[in-house]
Amino acid sequence: MTTQVRISTYFAVPAQNFQRRSQIITLKAFRQCITEWCRRIRERSELRKLSHRDLADFMCSKADACAETSKWFWEA
Repeated sequence: MTTQVRISTYFAVPAQNFQRRSQIITLKAFRQCITEWCRRIRERSELRKLSHRDLADFMCSKADACAETSKWFWEA
């Protein structure tokens, strides 16, 4: 009986804290998403600037580079 009281008390008390934690996790996921989008924008911008010779160094054609840079920032 004592164990049941402790368990129910444990789950009853931090309910508000749990909601706040889930909001923090959601904000953290949102921040990670925005960071990823910014990284894609930067990388695709740099890829656009590379010459044929630079692209050949890592075995990428100009067509592949154009296909990648034509994607929207939210597209993987």
